[in-house]
Amino acid sequence: MNPLLSLTGVGLAIGLIGGFAVGYETEAAAREKAKVKKREKEEAKKKAEWERQKAEEARLRMEEEKRKEEEFSTLEELSEMVMAFSINYKGIIDIDIRQPQEKIVTDYFTERKTAEIYLKGTSALKGYNIVYNVEFISEIRSNGNYVYKVWMAKGNAAYRKYRH
Repeated sequence: MNPLLSLTGVGLAIGLIGGFAVGYETEAAAREKAKVKKREKEEAKKKAEWERQKAEEARLRMEEEKRKEEEFSTLEELSEMVMAFSINYKGIIDIDIRQPQEKIVTDYFTERKTAEIYLKGTSALKGYNIVYNVEFISEIRSNGNYVYKVWMAKGNAAYRKYRH
């Protein structure tokens, strides 16, 4: 056998195997790139969905704030129609005792005036026109180093007795 032919055959075989290996690496690299692209596409899709959710949450928060502002504005207007008497008031209050009465208690608010508006406004919404024995309760709260006071109002809602 011709030694030159043998070496050429081995060289050819090695060249073919090497070419196959290079082709195989390229194919594997292409698959890996496709996986990376697919992962990036999924991450981009998740990010877009997350941003959409955040935008929707912000829109809902804004709508809620607007609704609360409108509600507060309505309560503020209604509260002007209700007379309020402190728990310390010693005068005569014309209450129609034949009509039902109701104890009204508000949530806590950062402003005392807001608690009063909610007390009187809620009473007006329920049809009452007097709130007596009104009392404000304060509570000190903290958030880390931030210390603040919150207010709650409570009182008895009733109907005013009209003299003829």
